[in-house]
Amino acid sequence: MHFFEDFKEDLSYVFQHCRKRINEYPPIFQSEGINFLDKYDVLKKESNKNYICYLLPFWLKDSLGIENEIAKKISIANTFLMLYFLIQDDIIDQPACKNKGTLLPLGNLFMLDFMHCYHELFPAGSPFWTYLQEYTYIWSKSMLWENTDVDSTQTAFTSEDLNIMAYKAAPLKVAAVAACLLGDKKELIKPISDTVDLILTSLQVVDDWIDWQEDLISGNRNYILSGVLSKKGIHSYSMLNEADVKRTLFFSDVLVDLFSIIDSNHLKISDLGKDAFPYLISFHKSFLDYSSKLNIELNEDRNVLVNGGLNYYMYNYHKKKEHT
Repeated sequence: MHFFEDFKEDLSYVFQHCRKRINEYPPIFQSEGINFLDKYDVLKKESNKNYICYLLPFWLKDSLGIENEIAKKISIANTFLMLYFLIQDDIIDQPACKNKGTLLPLGNLFMLDFMHCYHELFPAGSPFWTYLQEYTYIWSKSMLWENTDVDSTQTAFTSEDLNIMAYKAAPLKVAAVAACLLGDKKELIKPISDTVDLILTSLQVVDDWIDWQEDLISGNRNYILSGVLSKKGIHSYSMLNEADVKRTLFFSDVLVDLFSIIDSNHLKISDLGKDAFPYLISFHKSFLDYSSKLNIELNEDRNVLVNGGLNYYMYNYHKKKEHT
């Protein structure tokens, strides 16, 4: 069982369908639309891998008793929804974005296709639309919080702050709502939503680890950098440089919190999902494996450094040779 490999054929269908639909847009939007889709096409080597956005209905379909064709429709809808919100995110993060005059109307076309997909599945009075509204409100609050001036408000993040950051991805949960409603399992919306929230929190932590250098330059909120600021007793990114962050991460316990959050979330997800949602557990385990590997490598580096500078130099030299 693998959360991605088991569904590659289904994803090929989903992205081919989306690509065909975008090629039916007015000509001025076709090229930009395809380029934006390709950035997130999981089957392309250099793409951003937003697995949960388009795989969630496939992960849930057997447990909820929905047909694969329905899962494909939900995945297509969620892909268009993902593209819409990613455009919003890009423009908010990059106010000077040169092609926003094209991206903004393109995003509306993506949203129209998302709405069209779900109007075929749910009537106007369906609770589906209430959930969509709720998750969009949550996304709005998260985006507003994240884009508040970091240097004027920065303190050590609380667990609630981390949740707020992760809620940027709340709209993708409509795929789970759709699958539950179509599978006549409305009672599972809450436990699945709670499980997805835990996954999104862990995903936020991992993303912040990967992006901390870029976020340090751009001033974006970052859970890892927040921990560094707290450890050093300062409040502003402008008081940090890359070397400061690396030293603090290496010689302090800042990353212990990262590992403990993911460990704790995995226990909760395993308890919530048990045998019912094995693919959700499999996907989250990829974060657990990543953080465990990082922890092992960090401890190895520390142990070698304790044994002397020359040993540390030789150790890193051989590590680099292994990766070339």
